[in-house]
Amino acid sequence: MARTLVRIGLVIVTACTLVSFAASAEVVDQILATVDKEVILQSDVMSEIGPEINDLRDRVSGPEFEEQANGLLKKALDQAVEEKILLRQAKLAGITVEDGDIDAQLEDIQKRYPSKEAFLKEIEGYGLTMSHLRETLRNRVMALRMANRKVQELSKQVVVAESDVAQYYEDHKEQFNRSERVRLRQIFLPIEAGQDAATVKANVEKIKQQLANGADFGELAKAQSKGPAAQDGGLVGWVTRGDLIEALDEAAFALQPGQVSEVIQINEPVPGGFHLLKVEERQQAGQASLEDVRTEIEPELRQQAARKHYEKWVNELRQRSRVQLFL
Repeated sequence: MARTLVRIGLVIVTACTLVSFAASAEVVDQILATVDKEVILQSDVMSEIGPEINDLRDRVSGPEFEEQANGLLKKALDQAVEEKILLRQAKLAGITVEDGDIDAQLEDIQKRYPSKEAFLKEIEGYGLTMSHLRETLRNRVMALRMANRKVQELSKQVVVAESDVAQYYEDHKEQFNRSERVRLRQIFLPIEAGQDAATVKANVEKIKQQLANGADFGELAKAQSKGPAAQDGGLVGWVTRGDLIEALDEAAFALQPGQVSEVIQINEPVPGGFHLLKVEERQQAGQASLEDVRTEIEPELRQQAARKHYEKWVNELRQRSRVQLFL
């Protein structure tokens, strides 16, 4: 996706750390770029890369520091320009951000400080206000949503050719070397407070008997399982050896497709509970076939094409936006 998106959201915390490229702590503000009549100031851009500059200063010095710092500045400036362009499109598209979304993100940022007071003191120390911070974050979230919407829109327009899928498979065969794996469903009943373990086990044994009598595992999982995948019929999905805790791992890989395990008691975390596993499909280790991985390749190619179309779209907007750089 767009380079800008990497920084949107939690990076707003860096707005509290202004630094200069030189040894001086003072930032001499100046206009680095304009997007039509909107300006991008050096202080705006520097607020984004403060932590990176500080880290860089700890590692290198002299001409090397200046060269790498300027590279960071140019990259951040490019991102700032793109954000201005995306924000304008977001407003035209009627994209909004609820106050609650901003509150949640600010709360997450404040958790990085010893207290709310410490957070407010730091931003005030740099001449910033909470309202300015909220507006900056709101604009960035709007830009992100605009970018996401456009990528999704472009992705739906992409037609992936069979020849492209086959070529990707040939070019990335090493990516599709598979370990032995099984496609797993699970029914889980915990031992809840006040319950007797023997009673819970007896309930799971009854479920196992229902399965032996022809009941559908997925339907019973939806109706009775307390596991995290209950609403999906207990579908855990594909697992390889070592993905599960030892007892479940051994049980799962001892099963053949269609088989259901014995009742398995797991005591961790206390008080634990009882599991039933069903293996729906099994794949041996080796090279996955093109048919096996087609559903992985097609979305990847679709996203690659959408990203290219997105970059072209942004560049066209940039050309129409009379962008001027003064760096």
